[in-house]
Amino acid sequence: MKNLKLLPLPILAGIGMLSPTSAMTQSYRTVTATRVAMGEEWLRVNVAFAAGILRLVPGDGRTLYQGELYYDDDKFRPVTDYDAATHSLRFGIESREDGFKHSKLEHPQRLELALAPQVATDITVSLGAAEAELELGGLSLTSIEINSAAAKARVAFGQPNRVECSRLQLRTGAAEFRAEQLGNAHCRRIVFAGGVGDVTLDFTGDWANGYGIHEADIKLGLGQLTLRLPKDLGIAIEVDRFLASFDRVGLTKAGSSYLSNGYDSADTKLHITLKAVLGDIDIEWVER
Repeated sequence: MKNLKLLPLPILAGIGMLSPTSAMTQSYRTVTATRVAMGEEWLRVNVAFAAGILRLVPGDGRTLYQGELYYDDDKFRPVTDYDAATHSLRFGIESREDGFKHSKLEHPQRLELALAPQVATDITVSLGAAEAELELGGLSLTSIEINSAAAKARVAFGQPNRVECSRLQLRTGAAEFRAEQLGNAHCRRIVFAGGVGDVTLDFTGDWANGYGIHEADIKLGLGQLTLRLPKDLGIAIEVDRFLASFDRVGLTKAGSSYLSNGYDSADTKLHITLKAVLGDIDIEWVER
């Protein structure tokens, strides 16, 4: 993925900068915000984006965060709040009216955000009708929560997480959703809950970190689910399904679970609990 390119910003040590400018039409505006990294050890990030195109990537380490919003000022207001006392960042847009139902926008809104890779971070991302590209690899993520409604989203860990993550939680509604190289997330527990959609969960990546047994809890209502599994990982799948097909290739039934070849001798194991109602469950075995 290409590095995030934002507008040139003046940098003042320890000061968050906010700069609104006019955009393509009178109702559309661009807001940029940045804060220099001052040795912070941890950060809480909450990103909320109702509609448009979102990109989140690791930054260069010199700034704690650097972001840009392009939004319809008639319908939304920008949120770029940073609380230095609690190390908490809120970034995104919110509706100007309670219960406002967003009509089709004249231009796609846009959110771009880069975070300091060296700072231990808890992150929550909430998406509405959005297209999202989240490259979380190379950050220092201690917990991750991503909520996606009617969105097309790709969450990727192109490089290993710098720290151990306690939990990765993914929720989707009616969506096309893809999560790539989840092994690089270094999370003890991965939870996915989907309503209706086409979902790919790719469990490749660097699992060799001495963490032993990992757990994945997967629930899908209606749709296509593809699991991409490394051949050298010890996989155990427990399936609860209703009118959903299940591809068992490469798995052997053992009690209530299905085990991969070489499960007993694998150093790192992934235990998957899978519940599906309607649709297809496919498995792709991948060489690492």
